[in-house]
Amino acid sequence: MGANTTVTGGSITFADTVDSAVGTNRSLVVNSSGSGTTTFIGAIGGTERLGSITTNADGQTEIGADLNLNGSTTTFFDAVILVNNVTIDQDGAGDVTFASTITGDGSTRDLVVDLASGDIVLAGDVGGAALIGSLNLMAGSVTLSASLTAQNEVIISANNGVILDGANADVNANSLSIDAD
Repeated sequence: MGANTTVTGGSITFADTVDSAVGTNRSLVVNSSGSGTTTFIGAIGGTERLGSITTNADGQTEIGADLNLNGSTTTFFDAVILVNNVTIDQDGAGDVTFASTITGDGSTRDLVVDLASGDIVLAGDVGGAALIGSLNLMAGSVTLSASLTAQNEVIISANNGVILDGANADVNANSLSIDAD
C-alpha cells in the first residue's frame, strides 16, 4: 500500500498478502456493511509491516493469517473468528484492542499477540463455545474485561501489569501462567 487505505463494502476478503510500501507504515481501515465479514487469508505485513488495522463493528472479522504491524493502535471493533492459528506481531509502540469477542471457527485455534511495548485490551469474551486452544499475550499491560476460556494454556507476560477489569473478568484454562512486573 502506497498510502493509508480505507476499504468499504459488504463482505471484504484479503486473499493475498497486503504490505505497506517499502519504508512506510500504512494504516488499513476496513468498513464492512450489512453485517458483512472481513476476511484476512493472505499474510498482512508479511514483507513490509502495516502501521495499523481497524475494522468497524458492523459484522465479524475472520483471521486466517499472521498480522505484522509497526506503529499505531490496531482495533477490531467487531467479533473476531480465528480460522487458523494466528500471530499478531506489533514491532512498534502500538496497542491492540479487541472490542468484541474472540472465538475459533469450530476448530481449536491458537492466538499469539506479541507487542513490543504496547497494551492489549480484551473487552469481549474470549473462547466460550468455540474454544481457543492456547493464548499467549505479551505486552506492556493486558486488560481483561470479560471471560477468557482456553482449552489448553494461557500465558500472559506484561511488564506493566495485568488488569482484571469488571465482575465478569475471569480465566478458565488447563494451565495459566502470568508474569507481570
